[in-house]
This record gives sequence, C-alpha cells and structure tokens, in this order.
Amino acid sequence: MNINIVFFLLFLIQLLPIIIVIIYENNNPKSMYFWSALTFIIPMGILIYVLFGNSLKFKTRKIIKSKYKTTKQYLNQTSWITHYKNKTTNPVKNFKKRALYCGHFDVWHYGNLKIFSFGNNFVNALLKDIKKAQKYIFLQFYIFSDDNVGNKIKDALIKKAKSGVEIRVLYDDFGSFNTNNSFWQQLKENNIKTTSFFPSHYKFFNSKVNYRNHRKLVIIDGKVAYVGGLNIRDDHMGNGKISPWRDAMARVGGGVVFAILNIFLNDYLSQNNDYAIKNTSKFFSKITDVGTKTCQVITSGPDGDKKYIYKTYLKAITMAKRRIIIQTPYFVIDKKMIRRLRLAAKRGVRVDIIIPKLPDKNIIYSASLRCVSHLVGKNVNIYAYNGFIHSKVFVVDNNASIGSCNFDNRSFKINFEDTLILYSKSDLKKVQEIVKQDKANSILLTKKSLQGLKKQYHINWFVFVLLKNLI
Repeated sequence: MNINIVFFLLFLIQLLPIIIVIIYENNNPKSMYFWSALTFIIPMGILIYVLFGNSLKFKTRKIIKSKYKTTKQYLNQTSWITHYKNKTTNPVKNFKKRALYCGHFDVWHYGNLKIFSFGNNFVNALLKDIKKAQKYIFLQFYIFSDDNVGNKIKDALIKKAKSGVEIRVLYDDFGSFNTNNSFWQQLKENNIKTTSFFPSHYKFFNSKVNYRNHRKLVIIDGKVAYVGGLNIRDDHMGNGKISPWRDAMARVGGGVVFAILNIFLNDYLSQNNDYAIKNTSKFFSKITDVGTKTCQVITSGPDGDKKYIYKTYLKAITMAKRRIIIQTPYFVIDKKMIRRLRLAAKRGVRVDIIIPKLPDKNIIYSASLRCVSHLVGKNVNIYAYNGFIHSKVFVVDNNASIGSCNFDNRSFKINFEDTLILYSKSDLKKVQEIVKQDKANSILLTKKSLQGLKKQYHINWFVFVLLKNLI
C-alpha cells in the first residue's frame, strides 16, 4: 500500500474523533475547543469524551421531557393546588427586589422549616417520619449505601411496607455503584420498588456516567419533604475517616411539598414504566396546613439547555447589595462567576465563602484551592472549616437557598440538581446562625495559609483545566 495512503488513513482516523466532538458540541465553543484538543493529543481521548464529555442525546432528553409533562400538567390544571402557590397575580412584581427570584418556577407557600446540620440528626427525624407514614414514602438519593445507616433505613422501610404503605426508592446508578444488589433485592422482595437513574447496560461501562442525578429528596404522604445535601452513607453521618462532617438538610411542610413531589415523580417515571405509580394524582392529596411563608424550588439538569440554578445564582451575585454567603464542599467555578464575586466585593458587598479544611477528594480540593486563589486578597473572605463541610448553602441579602447543588461546573451545568429558595426572614436567621457557628469553627485563609494548602494538595495546570471541564 502506498505510504501516502497510509498516512492519509491515519490522519482520517485522528480527525474522526474531532469531527464527532464538533457535531456534538457545536453550541458550546469553549467545550468544543477543549475536547477537540484532548481527542487529538491523547490516543484514548475519544473514549474519555464518550464517558465524560458528550452531550445528553436528543432522544434521551425527549424521553425525560415527555415524562415530565405527566405531573406538570396536573400541578397547573388542578384548581385547589393553585391555592398552595403564592396568590399574587404578579409574583415577579412582588419578588423583583429579591435577588434569588427565578420567574421560570412557581412561588409556593410553606410552613415549618427545620434545618439539620449533621447527618445523625437528619436520620433520626427521617426515621420518626417514616414511622408515622400512612400512605406513601418516596426517597431519592445520589448515594444509598448498604452500611449501618443504609440498613437502618432499609429495615424501617420494610417494616412500613408490610403495613401497606406504598414505597419507592430512586438512586443514582453511579453514586450507588458500591451498593450490593442483594440490598436492592431485599427491598424488592418486601414490595418496595427500587429504580436506578441512568443504569449501566454493562457492568463497567455507562455512556451516561457523566450525567448524574445528584438530588436528595424524601416525600412522605404529601405532608412533609426533605431536600438538601445529605446522602445515605455512614461517612455522611460523621462516622468515617473525616470528622466532623457538616451538611445541610431541610425538612419542610406546606404547599411546597407538592413541588418537591413533582421532582421525584418526574425523575422516577423517566427511568421506568411503573404502572402502579402512573396515576400521579393520587399522591397529591389536600392538606390543611398550607403555610404562609413563600419559597421556590429550582431544578436544573442536562435534559435542558437553560442552567437555571447557575443563572439564578449568577444574577443574584450581580444584584447583591449587602452580603453573599457560600457554603460548598467543592468550589470549581468559571471565570464569569469569579469576576462577579470580585466585583460584588469591590462595590462593598461582604462576601464569605466557606470550604472544607479537610477534603474528601484531594484532587478536586486542589482545583477548588486554585479557584479560591483568585479571590483571596480581593476583599473576599475565604474560610476553611475545621473538618469537612458538605453543605450547599447560598445566601444573598435577605434570601437563602439549601439544596443539592455544589458551587462547581458539574453541579451547575451537568448534574440533575435542585435547590430550595427561602423568602422568609425568620428562616434566613436560622441559616445565618448556622453559618455563624461554622465561621467560629473555621480559619480565615490568607495568601500565605492558602499557599500552604496548595502545596499540600498540588495538581499541575493541565489536570486543573481537565477538572474544570469534567467537574
């Protein structure tokens, strides 16, 4: 064979992955350039792209959105449910001064709110609510482990299922990878239906592994719901190598429970054809204590192009007048958000960012420190919590949010996430009190102390760039 033909064929083989990237990433130039370069430089670059970079297929998006219509139509067309929403005819007018307001999502009423800062307190409250359940229990977690805490909840669910309560469990296939099949089988044998989100068709290969359902939700009888950052695993209870483990999980009642229930039903039905749950209206029963306070539940994910949580947070930072508080385990954000935070601090807004001092993933922590280095010394206060902080809390002026969304590009742009935005001053005070306690248990980073941490958890520039596109 002619040597020129051989070289031409090799060139085509090298060029093919780049063409694939360009086709899939044509609406995102930055991502297109990065992945094109990676697939050209690294021989196995196309495999990395298939696993971690390719956009969610149009067919998959269409399936998810078609299932989403089921409960959305019911929420919008049922007259008595609309009374659980904010009664003003123009919520934008009423909330336009509130920096976190997102006009794409309904404003709901809610009642009592309790925030759990530690895993054991959350689990104890959850077990009590499971014990009281009469109709149904829905659980959704990124990680649901078959360890001490996982088995404790499993036993409580099995006991309740035997009394006739309808129970569904949704878990992320990647996040719960280490959970034994026998754990799920035991639940199924006791009439508890379990479903994995984006399951692997092959044991060690999943083309959707990059798209994780990071949400943590519980809904019981349509009366109470949990939303936040805690997973069902022993180390999240502070019973692991890292301690203390700080987190944030909110327990809420009132009309907003239906918004959280809607998220669960959408995600659950998008992954299976559970005909027993298809009639979603039976799970939306009237409640007497709707609540008087107002909130929103915002979601985002790769099933849509509009990154609502990211855009809401970015706008909130831009509009902030007095304070910004960020609590996050991972702080890997883009240049635009870094610039907005610096500009906020420059115009006199107090900016406090709390990250862990003890990381659970060293390489991601190193990437976080690199991003933090752009803010230290720029009138931004960076606190390192003496332990691991897994809390996802965001405060701007008089509004606060608690959810599953980290301050990183993965959560903002790739994962399925949610956040509960509170428009209550009394609940804002609860969040501020928790933050105050966390600050007291943290050190304020200086350029010198940050440099010491960066040396301890060093990664090179190329790995950092790769992480910013993967995380």
